Amino acid sequence: MHLRAMKPVTVTSRYLPQPITLHEGETIHTKNSHKYRVRHIERLAEHSGLSIDWMAFDTNQWFSVTTLVKESG
Repeated sequence: MHLRAMKPVTVTSRYLPQPITLHEGETIHTKNSHKYRVRHIERLAEHSGLSIDWMAFDTNQWFSVTTLVKESG
């Protein structure tokens, strides 16, 4: 997903070392949306040194929100 600046804008965040300035019409990438089965999420987490802390699903289990945590050790 991308957001497009409708006018020049400067954004600051405590998570960034300096402000970001966007010119009119410039876009910024905000997120990715991927389709994975639970077993694929588990494998991705494992290969990344993470583990699943929590998962929530819609009633059809078509969509989920997953919280991953760094494995200790």
